[in-house]
Amino acid sequence: MDWSKSKNVLIFALLITNIILLFFVYRDQRAIGDGTLTRSFVQDTIKMLEEKDIHIDAKIPRRNIKLNSLSVEFEKKTPEELNQGFFDNKGTVLRVAKDLIKMDYKNESISIVNNRRILYENRRKSPGGKAPSKEESLNMVQEFLRTRDYPDGDMILTFYKKEKDQAFLEYSKTYEEVLVESSYTNFVVDKDGVRSMDRLWLNVIEISNNDIALASAPKALLSFLDQPKYYHRRIETLDPCYYFNPEEQGYVEDLTKARQGRAIPAWRVQFQDGEKVVIDIY
Repeated sequence: MDWSKSKNVLIFALLITNIILLFFVYRDQRAIGDGTLTRSFVQDTIKMLEEKDIHIDAKIPRRNIKLNSLSVEFEKKTPEELNQGFFDNKGTVLRVAKDLIKMDYKNESISIVNNRRILYENRRKSPGGKAPSKEESLNMVQEFLRTRDYPDGDMILTFYKKEKDQAFLEYSKTYEEVLVESSYTNFVVDKDGVRSMDRLWLNVIEISNNDIALASAPKALLSFLDQPKYYHRRIETLDPCYYFNPEEQGYVEDLTKARQGRAIPAWRVQFQDGEKVVIDIY
């Protein structure tokens, strides 16, 4: 037996073992640095929430999370662009009010609210029958977006359900695989295709160089304890996100004029019924 070779193998194995042990010690020390990240605190958080009949299916992160802030702006499409993309310039455009433009063509209509939110509706007669499958619904939405020149590379499906003869799909925006709130494109589809679209979208202008540390996930979840409207609910996902909502964040006095701003890191909680809650605590 080559004892020299065996000795080297043993030393190497012990070195690898020590490295692994150091990793776990380092991870636990970091968690101890923030008492809300310890396993016992996470378990206590789950228990306290369950006492309010709030159940968690999502994994609760046990690490500190930092994200940069983003400069964002609301997507804006002119009536001319929408008329061309949806109706081949055949729609009738009418300014109903200062912040509302309507467009009609046959059974279809578009409303532009505050120059940023787009509501599309097809008033054709419902075909009835069963709602399309999830795969059929996704294909319908993809085709709808493609033919109207809407890119879908930054869209991710975050909620889907069927109800009678219709399916409901909710998409959220992502930036480098992180969700951006409050930004959405929601669809209702039936066997004949898309019946409605509700879109309020954000585009990223630039990313800052400064990291912002989020409060721990358990600490964020504890904010539900004194809010009875969230009792008897089930949390399906828990993710860090970017958050921009000028109405809630008080960017401007005239909220209809908010066009851009800063999206800050936050926690995004989605309940089983699709409701989303953003928690921006630090």
